[in-house]
Amino acid sequence: MNIPQKLSIAIPFLNEADNLSRFPSRVLELREVLKGFELEFLFVDDGSGDRSIEVLKSHNFSGARIIRLSKNFGSHQAIMAALEVATGNFFTFMSADCQEDVSLYPSLL
Repeated sequence: MNIPQKLSIAIPFLNEADNLSRFPSRVLELREVLKGFELEFLFVDDGSGDRSIEVLKSHNFSGARIIRLSKNFGSHQAIMAALEVATGNFFTFMSADCQEDVSLYPSLL
């Protein structure tokens, strides 16, 4: 029996509207290098005061969820909030500023 592989990726952010506008290409890159995985993107707003939420909603990513924290709790708490709602059998996180090398994710898994 083949068990579907699902990866939940937490993306905590605080005032990252400019960087989140670049995320559509990031999502395409991840889908390309992780073809065997269903991807769940958990964007966690850690108390942003900019247009980050509007930017995310305008892109309408397939498999994405937005979690809004009531105030800034810090990135570790934001990751924990995502972990509580993640549905994947694998979990990781990435920064909203697109610093990680996406090509390394297969070796991570």
